Amino acid sequence: MELERKINPFLRCSEIALRQSLENQTQDAKTMNDVEIFKYLRAWKDSF
Repeated sequence: MELERKINPFLRCSEIALRQSLENQTQDAKTMNDVEIFKYLRAWKDSF
């Protein structure tokens, strides 16, 4: 589980590095809470 927490972005929604990376995709990342980040990641993943 420790490895999964390190590599799975869905388990790292509160990390600053992930949020900064998402700012390249949406400016809203600065104000999103963890649940909104999770939802955004799911939607983004589904569009691949």
